[in-house]
Amino acid sequence: MYLEMQGYDVRMAATKKEALVLFAEHRPHVLISDVGLPDGTGWDLLHEIQGCGPIYAIALTGLGGGVDRLTSESVGFHHHITKPFDPAELDRALQAVPRTAD
Repeated sequence: MYLEMQGYDVRMAATKKEALVLFAEHRPHVLISDVGLPDGTGWDLLHEIQGCGPIYAIALTGLGGGVDRLTSESVGFHHHITKPFDPAELDRALQAVPRTAD
């Protein structure tokens, strides 16, 4: 709801499988994913969708250890934000998203 109030077009998925379907249908510019998903990980999800082209990725997760952050970075997440989080931190991450020509 916060992102929608900021003017973003948001699509939500509860599982990796749902996210893959949404990605195929809508091709978003940004992925915000938890690392822990019921049917896999956000790391696996990002790996799978990167095969379809570049995407700006933000991990928003309760996993905040050094290994978790390094794993997020190594698989291609641009930011790793730990919950609970300050919305200003998410705003800064979204401001870093490269603008696209629509």
